[in-house]
Amino acid sequence: MKSQFLLDEMIPASVARLLRDRKVDACAIDERPDARGISDAQVIALAKREGRVVVTFNSVDFLAEERMLIAAGESHNGIVLVNTNRFSNSRTGVPKLVDALAGLAESGRSLRGYVSWLR
Repeated sequence: MKSQFLLDEMIPASVARLLRDRKVDACAIDERPDARGISDAQVIALAKREGRVVVTFNSVDFLAEERMLIAAGESHNGIVLVNTNRFSNSRTGVPKLVDALAGLAESGRSLRGYVSWLR
């Protein structure tokens, strides 16, 4: 089964649109007025409710949130941490990010409960 992605607010909606053009189920916080400005914990909870994997550049905060979830005995649908040394929101960085995420989705690998680095 292909992964479904929820892109946090640091990743532009254009990435979600480009992923959808490639038949990857993706939505961005930036596309959802009701979700803009929500906390990282709320992003993880929203992704869990919707069966989505969180994608973020914000490794520090999301790793901390993941540790708190585990300590509380809770789970998540997966978190993909994007390496900012390789990927960016720039004109040249977005296509690389889209390619990498599309490849991850196509792999069919379950990310449920895992934190993965996109390198």
